[in-house]
Amino acid sequence: MRNRALALFLVLGLATVGASQPPVADPDVRRGIALVDEGEYDSAILALDAAVRRLAAVKGHSTRDLAEAYFYLGVAYLGKGHETSAKARFREAVQQARDMSPSPEKFPPRVIELFEKAKEESRAEMPVATAAATPRATEPKKKGGSSRTLLVIGGLALAGGGAALTLGGPDDDPGVEGLPENARVTRTENASVSDGEEQFFRFTASRPGSFEATLAWQDRNVGLTIGCHEFNPPYTPCPGTYSRTSDTTGRFTSTVTQREYLVFVSNFSGRAGAETFTITLRYP
Repeated sequence: MRNRALALFLVLGLATVGASQPPVADPDVRRGIALVDEGEYDSAILALDAAVRRLAAVKGHSTRDLAEAYFYLGVAYLGKGHETSAKARFREAVQQARDMSPSPEKFPPRVIELFEKAKEESRAEMPVATAAATPRATEPKKKGGSSRTLLVIGGLALAGGGAALTLGGPDDDPGVEGLPENARVTRTENASVSDGEEQFFRFTASRPGSFEATLAWQDRNVGLTIGCHEFNPPYTPCPGTYSRTSDTTGRFTSTVTQREYLVFVSNFSGRAGAETFTITLRYP
C-alpha cells in the first residue's frame, strides 16, 4: 500500500491563497495535481516533471501554471520522503510566483514549513546569484565557496569529493577579454543521486561556444541521464542531446551562449539506493 499519510491532508486545488485566482489551465498540470491528491507520488512526479519541462521551454507560457506544477512536484517529492528535492522544487515555484503562499487549511505543517524555508532561501540567494554571475574563469574557485554556491543555488547537497577546475585545451571558439583565446574551463564533480532524484551543477559560459558534459557511474543496471537549461527564467532548455556511450557512461553536448546554466543528473531507474557518479563539464 502506498504511503498516503501526506495525501490525507491534501485538498485538490491551488497552492496560492486567494479565491479570485483562475484555475490551472494546463491539463497535464491538472492531472499531476490530481495524482498528488490521490497519493500516487511516483506517477505525479513523472507527469509534473514532464509538464514543467514543456512549460519552461515555451515562450509566453502561463507563469501561474508553471508555479503550481513546481509546487505540487515538491509536494510529491516530500510525500516520497525526498525533502531536499522537494525544497528545490518549492524554490522554483517561488521564482515563478513570489507571492505564492500555500494555505494551512489545504496542506499539512510539513509542506508549509518546508515551503517557507525554500521561500526564505530564494530571497536570500539573490545577492549570491549576482555575485556569482561573473566568476573569473582563469582562477579556480575555492572548494568551500564552490560547494556552498551549489547548495544555495541548486537546492541539492553534493556528496563525495570537491570540484576540480582547470583550463582545457584549444577548440574552435573565439576568445574574449579576460579568457585566453582557445581556452576552455574543465570542471569535474563527484556526487551521488538516489532513485527519483536529481543533482544540480551550475556553470557560467563566458562566451558563445560548445558545451560538453560526460558522465560515468558504476551499476550497469542504473541509467543516469544529463539535462541542461538556462539558470534564469524562463529556464530555456539547452539545445543539445544526451547519448548513452556505454552501460555506465553518457555524454551531453550542446551549444551555449554567454549566460548561466544549470546541468542536472537524473536517476529514475527504479532501483533503490544512491548511485555515485563522476561528471565532467567542459565549457567556454
